[in-house]
Amino acid sequence: MKRIVFAIIVALMVSVVSITWTINGATAINVTVDGKAVNFPDAKPFIDGSGRTLLPVRFVTEALGAKVEWKANVQEVYITKDTINISLRINDRDIVINNEIKTMDTKAIIKEDRTFVPIRYVAEGLGAKVGWNDSTKTVIITTGNDKSYVQDFYKINPDMPEELYTYEYKKRSFDDWFATNQWLVDRYGVSQLTGWMNVAKDYMETCYTVDYRTFDQKEYVEKLKWFFMPGQHWYGGDGVGRPIEEHLEYWAKMVKEKQIVMKTKYITDPSLIVSNGDALVRGRAIYTVESCNDMKWLNRFFPFGQSELGKEHIRDFDIQLANLEQKSGWEHSLFVVYNENLLSVIK
Repeated sequence: MKRIVFAIIVALMVSVVSITWTINGATAINVTVDGKAVNFPDAKPFIDGSGRTLLPVRFVTEALGAKVEWKANVQEVYITKDTINISLRINDRDIVINNEIKTMDTKAIIKEDRTFVPIRYVAEGLGAKVGWNDSTKTVIITTGNDKSYVQDFYKINPDMPEELYTYEYKKRSFDDWFATNQWLVDRYGVSQLTGWMNVAKDYMETCYTVDYRTFDQKEYVEKLKWFFMPGQHWYGGDGVGRPIEEHLEYWAKMVKEKQIVMKTKYITDPSLIVSNGDALVRGRAIYTVESCNDMKWLNRFFPFGQSELGKEHIRDFDIQLANLEQKSGWEHSLFVVYNENLLSVIK
């Protein structure tokens, strides 16, 4: 009998621990503005049922330089900055920006006596740009006000999206070593960086532009092998590690089986290349999945995050190129693709 009672007590303790873990273990949402982390001492950001990130309205005033007025009698929030006027009503899907009404897919709410607003709609209404890094659960806001990063680049291309120059750099893990774009140009020259740029651009556009109707699997795999070295291992978004040739053959097979038609452009520039020991070629992937009979599989396998059929999507990446010793097996680029690091979901 004692053993039975003891077992029941243990089971109850485990249940309580599990419940506590579920409540307190909610994923923390991080926010950066122009590369600087924002601290939330009390009310925390969260993702609502519509998949939108809501932030305490005070954040808007402190981090984006806007003023906020709360009118309790009509349950409305008024946000102003320079010539921009924004208003939201609690539990209403409309947002008014300079007298123009837009319908949101979420709404402002009151939670624990604090007013929370959907940050993407508000920040974009104030002229900022908003991205999302799913791996770190970070909202990335770029205002364009902080130009301190300019000195790190040899020559900023005005045709490139400005936020590509502002993401935080990934330093080398064991000693935090990092080389700016200016340092690389001084050491190797623009022509060398242009070569690295072309490897990353050609890889992204070759790998992710496919059409199962006109697809030659063998020819496709041979083209992709140029970007990799024999002996490499690669992990797909499904978490399965495969020898690189097996990975490429699997992807090529799935293009046929899942009837995938996809078009991708990778926009980049020599000024967007930095180094943490390997070359990091930053850029913007603009792609559309025109056909696929299994989007659930595609979204699990892809490095792009969640995609929708028939819609244009925009993702910012660092393509990591490693300078590895030439190996026999097949001809390959001297700098091979080593990793795809998703920086932000723009659209």
